[in-house]
Amino acid sequence: MDASKLPGNCVPPEGLPETPLIYCVEPLAFGKTSFSLLQRLTVPTGSPHVRGAAFYIPRLVDVPSISFRIVSHAGSALLAITSVKVNDGVSGWMQIAVQAQTLDGSPAHGTHFCNIVAIGTELSAKKARAGVAEAPSAKRIGTRAPRRSSRRLSR
Repeated sequence: MDASKLPGNCVPPEGLPETPLIYCVEPLAFGKTSFSLLQRLTVPTGSPHVRGAAFYIPRLVDVPSISFRIVSHAGSALLAITSVKVNDGVSGWMQIAVQAQTLDGSPAHGTHFCNIVAIGTELSAKKARAGVAEAPSAKRIGTRAPRRSSRRLSR
């Protein structure tokens, strides 16, 4: 695909551990951001019926809302998504790993692609650099200072 024909918001950021075929970012209402990515599904070692891909987006405040779609050429084996893992802080990014396999366990012949759309609130650049993954509104448990007595002790 010719990157010069993509809109300006479809340029992957610098430093991604793995560059997808398409990477588009769109700001949404209420501080949310939509990330649309397309990646080719690859064959893991020793598993001819399985395909997988990893997507990297900026770190988010919490787990994003994600939708997936597998696209393949005509005549390719049918795949179903069997595993999704969201890992925060992988090389400074949020990693979304997808695994799919054939419905009947036969080899997954053909070329397969996975398209994801992830929606979430980005961490501020300062917090992302500091490695903070906690939401600002999250309550900390057990961090309240002990109460001090208002009575004066007499000697």
